[in-house]
Amino acid sequence: MTDKQKVIFEFVKDNGSITKKTAIEKIGNNYFLNADKYVGEVLSRMVKSGLLKRVKKGVFTLGERVNKNSIPENQLKLF
Repeated sequence: MTDKQKVIFEFVKDNGSITKKTAIEKIGNNYFLNADKYVGEVLSRMVKSGLLKRVKKGVFTLGERVNKNSIPENQLKLF
């Protein structure tokens, strides 16, 4: 799990859900021209891996694969 994914995951864990707009505010600061696309790709990867679940367009909650209290150990680091 990348640092940006951790930020999103922790926000969802604490608040129950996140919107794409909020995710852009949280992690999209460094992507001036393509923040919307970049954050959308990050969210999409998290949905495909089961960390998040898309409830409706632009709204995400914790995925079914994730234990609500912890992140799988093998997802904390790349190497």
